[in-house]
Amino acid sequence: MTMTEREWQAWHLDAEINRRGLPIDIDLVQAAISIDTENRDRLMARAMELMGIENPNSRDQFLDWLRGEEVEVDALRKADVAALRAGELAPNVREALEIRAELSKSSTKKYYALAGATGSDGRLRGCFQFNGAARTGRWAGRLFQPQNLPRGTIKPDYIGTARAAVKTGDYDLLATLYGSVSDVLVSCVRTAIAAPPGKALVVADYASIETVMIAWAAECPTLLDVFHSGRDAYKDMAARLFKIPYDQVSKDQRNYAKPIVLGCGYMLGAKGMIAYAKGYGVEMAEAEAQAAVAAYRDGYPEVVLFWRVLDAAARRAIENPGKIYKAGRFRFKVEGDFLLLRLPSERKLAYYKPEINPDGRYGPEITYMGRDYGNTWDRIGTHPGKICENIIQAIARDLLVEGLFQASGDPALEIVGHVHDEILALADATDKGALDRLMDSMRRMPAWAEDAPVGAAGWTGQFYCKQ
Repeated sequence: MTMTEREWQAWHLDAEINRRGLPIDIDLVQAAISIDTENRDRLMARAMELMGIENPNSRDQFLDWLRGEEVEVDALRKADVAALRAGELAPNVREALEIRAELSKSSTKKYYALAGATGSDGRLRGCFQFNGAARTGRWAGRLFQPQNLPRGTIKPDYIGTARAAVKTGDYDLLATLYGSVSDVLVSCVRTAIAAPPGKALVVADYASIETVMIAWAAECPTLLDVFHSGRDAYKDMAARLFKIPYDQVSKDQRNYAKPIVLGCGYMLGAKGMIAYAKGYGVEMAEAEAQAAVAAYRDGYPEVVLFWRVLDAAARRAIENPGKIYKAGRFRFKVEGDFLLLRLPSERKLAYYKPEINPDGRYGPEITYMGRDYGNTWDRIGTHPGKICENIIQAIARDLLVEGLFQASGDPALEIVGHVHDEILALADATDKGALDRLMDSMRRMPAWAEDAPVGAAGWTGQFYCKQ
């Protein structure tokens, strides 16, 4: 399988962005490391004093101490510690567990990665691995891992104040203002990406891109109308679910509907929805999850049909090597050892040594060879919802490529990075039209997606943060 000419151009563009590098506020990084070091030293000293053990970081020593305090526990994973802290505990045990939770926060290690990899000119290079995600062709993060930044606990309106406090390097100030020094440091990690003097950071992303592209790929008129009319997909789902007018949907109802829209498009069932929604802070009973799944599938039946069409085309292609089988805008064909899935952009996704396993979990299932979530080379089973997810993330990636190309044609915009479906650029601080031009570049659709109702939203500031 050969790369298309557009992919070669994208590879060259990626090399240019990596060569340019992300702008890093190294003063913030060094101050954060100094505070983190002091925080860990103080926490360790307090833990040793409290527990009377030589090494509070030792799992075995910590477990032995807990058992001596009549706390029954077999492991100290993050979930185990959280479960213990949620129950009734003696004050000394609770404090010891709180210290362990503080010390286990790994996101502060990103500051050390930044300190070791940022150049003398304040730029961090080599963060983006082209085609790093095997199944979709999306980028993977390296070094600082910009694709995997923590959200943090401090709200966007207050992150600037927290960032300024960190830059003072004053441990006692942070402890007094925020209590948990680790939480502040974690919240400020992404703000280490910052514009140099005289420049502004210009950031824009594709709005609800995966939901938009599900609607487009499945040719679902009801869901497409949501975006063509400028409505919010989460509010639209909440209105359907709670059977109320769209303009009466509350913020809590919208938040409740968000994981439904994001998860159900990939064939999530009721049990999966309960766990998925919990990740968004939404608690669902089984009956509620079943109602949510039913509301999605009844409201957008073309998406359900899309799963079935994808599955049928993929199976027929595996059973009949060399023949092409259509699934709406997509094509499946087995060539040699690969099941190839051709996207509208002409790029192809490849599944190595595809087979149909007659004894799958829910009946005959498509399998292929690859690295599983444990990074082990093995035969992986898939299902229609997962194939749909691969497709949607792949075409969202292709749209990001086009947006990067369009934006890179503007000499006043210096593209320095991208995170998922978001583009980061630098512009002169006096350039008031930079954001509009970046968003216009991203809204300019390629010929293969000219009818997709894709929007973009963004902001301008001095440092990177979650809006």
